[in-house]
Amino acid sequence: MMAKVFDLFLSLVIARAWRRSHLERVQGRVLEVGGGSGLSLPCYPRAGWTELALVDLDQTMLDLAAQRELPGGQPMTVCQGNVEALPFEAGAFDTVVAQFLFCGVTQPVQGLRECRRVLAPGGRLFLLEHVRSDHCFLGPLLDALNVVTSRLFADRFNQRVELLLAEAGWRVVRREDLFLDVIRLLEAVPQEEEAAKS
Repeated sequence: MMAKVFDLFLSLVIARAWRRSHLERVQGRVLEVGGGSGLSLPCYPRAGWTELALVDLDQTMLDLAAQRELPGGQPMTVCQGNVEALPFEAGAFDTVVAQFLFCGVTQPVQGLRECRRVLAPGGRLFLLEHVRSDHCFLGPLLDALNVVTSRLFADRFNQRVELLLAEAGWRVVRREDLFLDVIRLLEAVPQEEEAAKS
């Protein structure tokens, strides 16, 4: 019951257009970490990629995800697991995606390193996250809200995701603000691959 209530809440607060923008460039074998009940599944493009693995900590949410279908009919597997220790071999995926996940992960840098480990050469990471604003009013407001949200919901409202990405060995190659400078779409590649190109 609680899983369905949470599912409804997320469907109301996260714009479907944001999800579509986040997923429009996925390719090949895709891993979605923190996929929950699969609310993102209808927003995947119909073509251009081959299969999906969806991982979440909550088995009840995964059971809901397993009942959904992808627009293009690609095969999908659901798997209970933690982003901080992903149950996949190195280089298993061409694309890794996550939506509003790392604001609540206990060890976000470790989780981002795991995403890098399972990514194949030439692959991409796509994140849709809420981040701390640089606005003179909104930034401090999010800092104040974070005191409450981090304790009650384990959700950090003032996280600087791009600093975490750099610490975990990623280089951001594209960023797009979808709502003010609080909801942000990020595309990243492993730092070592970028260094090899230069």
